[in-house]
Amino acid sequence: MKSANFKEAIEQICASVVPDCLALVERDETLIYSIAELITVFISDSTASAHVEKSLIDKLIADLDTELEGLLRSEETESNRFRYLLHLFCLLW
Repeated sequence: MKSANFKEAIEQICASVVPDCLALVERDETLIYSIAELITVFISDSTASAHVEKSLIDKLIADLDTELEGLLRSEETESNRFRYLLHLFCLLW
């Protein structure tokens, strides 16, 4: 059984690291595989998985939805942000 301090530490790490992962991918798409691996580690941990699902997966889905709606309303046919969000989502699936 994991201690309360350990669970708090995991939640704190997830709260600070996981959101920054998306920001890093926006800056440098070459990091997408490394970041997907890191996030997968968090997802596979029973203590961190619920937090990652709330903080990352929900945000990722919301961001994909927003980008897709923007593409459908505009004349543009391509969005780099939509492309890397979709790619990251597929890697995590």
